[in-house]
Amino acid sequence: MKAKVKVTVLGMWASAHIGETPSFLIESDDFTILLDMCPGVTRQLKRLGFQLPKLDMAFGSHVHSDHLSGSTYVLFQHFLETRGKANCKPLTFLGTDDVLTTIDAALKLYYPERNLEHDKFIIADPQTTVYKKDSILLRFASVEHTVPTTAIRVEIGDTVLCYTSDGFFSPALYDLAEGADLLIGEAFGTMEDLKDRYMPIKHSLGVHLSELAQKANVRHVMPFHMGEIYGQPAKKAELLAEIKQNFDGEIIWGGDDLFSMVIE
Repeated sequence: MKAKVKVTVLGMWASAHIGETPSFLIESDDFTILLDMCPGVTRQLKRLGFQLPKLDMAFGSHVHSDHLSGSTYVLFQHFLETRGKANCKPLTFLGTDDVLTTIDAALKLYYPERNLEHDKFIIADPQTTVYKKDSILLRFASVEHTVPTTAIRVEIGDTVLCYTSDGFFSPALYDLAEGADLLIGEAFGTMEDLKDRYMPIKHSLGVHLSELAQKANVRHVMPFHMGEIYGQPAKKAELLAEIKQNFDGEIIWGGDDLFSMVIE
């Protein structure tokens, strides 16, 4: 039986010109995880009415500010909302050693006088590390970006989500995404617009997401990390058409106003 899982887009853009950068809240009755932490993540969670003590984990995919710079304030806000309350579990940061080391360094820089307690789960090797607790299973894969970057597969009961983060899609990622109910995948732009630029900066385009979605046999696709021009209706239509080249399933455009969907 499929678990009911709610996905809320807190941000999905490649830059903050027209909306927040990538961050996604995944909620179920048993488990809640934040996938990346954009600069405005706590503001978005506040707008959503989400209480941080309910958050089990916060995953950082790589050390770029559009994905990770909200982490310190997520922890500080968690501290504020749990202060003086009994039986509140600590927040767990999930990431590779470089991600967790960067978060710790930022905490020392921005909150040198405080000891903001938190737990860590280190992804020692994305190809072999697994997190499992009750009906929750998390698996990982490396993607090729300008810095070490990790994709994540979230299994909550029989419901499966895969988040690619940024970068070129690796063979390991194709395996990670297999059969996902929802693939949150990078689509930085179209080949027509970015054919001379996407290789040096190592970002996947709509055509690459189309191929991944088709070969991994996913049910739904949610593109993210688009450039600001894809906020224009005509450019958005071009990008969606490129994703549809190989994939005939449902494409979900997350928007930027706390778009939510439920997967069952």
